[in-house]
Amino acid sequence: MGCTPRRTAATGGAEPDRPDRGQSGQPSQRCASAVGGTVLTGLNNERGLALVLVLVIIALLAALVSDFAFSTLIETRLAGTFRDSRAATSLARGGITVGRELLRQDQNGYDALLAGEEFWRQPMEQIPVAEGFVSLRIEDLDGRLGLNALVDAVGNPNVVMVERFVRLAEQLDLDEPRRLADALVDWLDPDSDTRPQGAEAQDYLAAGSPYRPRNGPLLSPDELGRIIGFSTEVVQKLQPFVAVHGGGKLNVNSAPKELLLAWDEQVEATDIEPLLEERRLRPLKTLDQVRDLMGVDAFSALNRNLDLSVASRYFHLYSHAEAGDGHRRIEVAWDRQADRILWQKVD
Repeated sequence: MGCTPRRTAATGGAEPDRPDRGQSGQPSQRCASAVGGTVLTGLNNERGLALVLVLVIIALLAALVSDFAFSTLIETRLAGTFRDSRAATSLARGGITVGRELLRQDQNGYDALLAGEEFWRQPMEQIPVAEGFVSLRIEDLDGRLGLNALVDAVGNPNVVMVERFVRLAEQLDLDEPRRLADALVDWLDPDSDTRPQGAEAQDYLAAGSPYRPRNGPLLSPDELGRIIGFSTEVVQKLQPFVAVHGGGKLNVNSAPKELLLAWDEQVEATDIEPLLEERRLRPLKTLDQVRDLMGVDAFSALNRNLDLSVASRYFHLYSHAEAGDGHRRIEVAWDRQADRILWQKVD
């Protein structure tokens, strides 16, 4: 017999499902097998679902662990980069401090071009410090023409300095020296009156320039390239001969030949040749020495405005440091007399 429902004689209805029973009253083996199969199938389904769930959880955990490991790696690298960057910054600032101290210790009364005479002029490249390297370079700014000096303290053009700039531009074979000078003065002076060949705000607007005249002193060397007429080529040619900061007395020990010739219209190349030859061999220690080399008349012309010197007050210091993956470059313009940083750039 199967495990099918039975019909009763009285009602003709179906009895509830009951397993066939043997003589002992227990379900028959066939019915027991059918019931047992149903139970096993349910257990197998539950075990399968549990296995799938476990696998999903394992996959999620693996993904989380992988993501955490990657994030940790990134954070570690960022932390290392930040650490190296800070170390490089500290080393670069240390280089500037060393440079200033070298200049403070230099009290011989003159600042020459000869590295053998001036310790601070000696090249200092890739000096090992702690776990990094520092390079330091110092330049004398008083051997250059101070651009901000083209306008005086009350905002009027300094005619002497303007003419010196024009003559320097001529020495360097720059186009339209007067136009360059006028544009520079218009950038520096506080008014909006356009000089004959200059440029004020309306000219920058008409030229499509995003810049307008500062109507005040240049703040950084990079600013020169914003002035109308000062192309990249012009700025590159001028760069070794001019400075934004400084503008005091001209150091005849370090001023280039072109600037010495531009300093006064009556100075000739033959007048300064003895000076140039002497300073190649030894420093010029006094202005009396310069006068004796040049002769009274030539020296008087060069020093017509009593603005010559054999020493410098203003300097440009460059410090570059490396520490691991960190790099830092710091530049400063420094006034030795006042012990004051006039300008700073950090890259």
